[in-house]
Amino acid sequence: MKRLLVMAALAVSVAALPAATAGPATAATAHAAAASVPAATGYNRCPIWHLCIFNGFNGTGKYCVYTNPYRIDAVTGCGFMQLGWKVRSTWNRHLYVEQFYLWRNFGHPQDFDLAGARGGFAGGCCLIRSFARVS
Repeated sequence: MKRLLVMAALAVSVAALPAATAGPATAATAHAAAASVPAATGYNRCPIWHLCIFNGFNGTGKYCVYTNPYRIDAVTGCGFMQLGWKVRSTWNRHLYVEQFYLWRNFGHPQDFDLAGARGGFAGGCCLIRSFARVS
């Protein structure tokens, strides 16, 4: 009988606890919070210290990301440029000027972006086949 009374008292004390108690965040709650952050869009998809080339205006559409300051063939590895789609905007997040070229191996210079500049190509006029850092 004593055992039954002790168990009944314990049940009542557990039932009196609030439904949710504040406690330290766990990995599961941190993951859930991170999952609710919206994905970056537009120019914000371009990581710092990189050059990003977009096939849509204002950083929209498909894009390619480059780390190195020189690329003799910017088409290889960039899906939309391999399909022959034109470049409509760029963001140079490097700390130096990037010169863009119409041909591979730095042939026929056509435009450039200053360090940190976002740019657009009027009417989506251009293909970028290579680019190089300007000293």
